[in-house]
Amino acid sequence: MALLGAVALSAGPVWAQLHPTRFDPKVARVVASLAAERAQAVAFSPDESLLVVASHDDEIRSFDTKTWELRRKLHAGHGMPDCLAFSPERNRVLAASAGNDSVKLWNFTPGQVLFDLKGHNSLVFAIAFSPDGKTLASAGQRIEAESATCEVIFWSVATGERVRSIRQPTSGMVKSIAFSPDGRLLACSGSRAPRDELPLGEVLIWEVATGKEFATLEAPPGEVQRVAFSPDGRSVAAATDQMVRGAVTVWDVASGRQKFLADQLPCAALDLAFSPDGRLLAVAVGDMRWRSLIAIIRGRDPEQAKGAEESFRPGDVNFYDAQTGESLGIVPHNVPIHRVTFSPRGKYLATAGYDINADFSRNKTVAVWDLFPLNEAQ
Repeated sequence: MALLGAVALSAGPVWAQLHPTRFDPKVARVVASLAAERAQAVAFSPDESLLVVASHDDEIRSFDTKTWELRRKLHAGHGMPDCLAFSPERNRVLAASAGNDSVKLWNFTPGQVLFDLKGHNSLVFAIAFSPDGKTLASAGQRIEAESATCEVIFWSVATGERVRSIRQPTSGMVKSIAFSPDGRLLACSGSRAPRDELPLGEVLIWEVATGKEFATLEAPPGEVQRVAFSPDGRSVAAATDQMVRGAVTVWDVASGRQKFLADQLPCAALDLAFSPDGRLLAVAVGDMRWRSLIAIIRGRDPEQAKGAEESFRPGDVNFYDAQTGESLGIVPHNVPIHRVTFSPRGKYLATAGYDINADFSRNKTVAVWDLFPLNEAQ
């Protein structure tokens, strides 16, 4: 296992930098298993006091990160929220997709809706705050007649007003957007017309101020599920769903050159996250569709169902050295996984997913991992 030394990056001091250690996923331990019906999204508050979970039952739950007890529930109001994010500047401002074509801004402490942002004409699958917390970006497809356009709308967090928008042709759903750490660039997942039954995955990067295209990066064939900038802004990564396999790609932002590619993952790559110090890249690997497939096969061909069940993997988080692409190992998840996020100081990792055939009332779908349990307390 490679020694990951402490490197001072623009992300600022984090726990792992102050306490450099050899990262070993074999010693990572679960500190909390949390119940949420079909967890759709997870996010830590900037001060790390809360872990917030959006779930299929139209609820947004917050858990205290000291006790891991449920603190409160908010009713999203329009269906299952698919994504959520905390403002980095105003700690208790939370944005969540409303499960339809709008986004809600919450003052999370009193549970008050500040603004219900409407402007998209199809489902919103991606949101992101600018690094200064003044702007919220939301992304979806703009569907007009027989054409579909990737549309990103920028909103003022202070007033809820629409500031401007960016559009570019794409044939797939926009499932992820990310600001660069300096707020200058915006990366967006995309895809082009199918080829060999898989779309052509791509990452679109725009200049935020002008809306001009900065770069279009070609990803492996498949749907790009998640994009993320490294904390220093020098790299951008993409997780790709290739149906029965997955891939993760990292590029150099300035040159567009591919830095490394892992394209033989055993299941779809559904999410990824850089650690706050930029040393680790965590990739959620799993495929919720296998459970549906097994259920269908079971009713028709028991032998085929047996083979599918033997090949089914509930989900893993694959870890890579974010600089070299070296594989560092995995940690498992108890249900099919599709969300992963680091705590702001980098000590904890939250993973979320759901088993579509499970009893939701007993299904602990969110796990919180202590990645460095051998170190002293914070």
